[in-house]
Amino acid sequence: MLAAGFFSLMAGQLAGRHFAPAQLLFLQLALAANAAGILAGAVALYGEVSVQRQLAIDLAARISSTLEEGEDEPGEPIFAQPAWIVRAAEKCCYASLAASLVLWVAFVAMACPSLS
Repeated sequence: MLAAGFFSLMAGQLAGRHFAPAQLLFLQLALAANAAGILAGAVALYGEVSVQRQLAIDLAARISSTLEEGEDEPGEPIFAQPAWIVRAAEKCCYASLAASLVLWVAFVAMACPSLS
């Protein structure tokens, strides 16, 4: 309860006005969805980078073993797929950012009725 009042006060100070409870709810949901999308995107990006890093390490090991053995053939291709958590984080990122966009549009439409 105290946090909602503090958030309402801070939002009013930032915008120079006070928001109705419904507008404040949309603002809070939009900010939460935005933050969740950014965090999920960071997890997805970390997962993709770690997969590429592991591919580079595997390729370097293969090249060095090929050079040591004197083979002309590069060998079988190296495949890598991100973990399920990375794929889930990517989908969560897109869903959260899309929801955030919808919530921001709803918030602006409620805050400025002359625009709709």
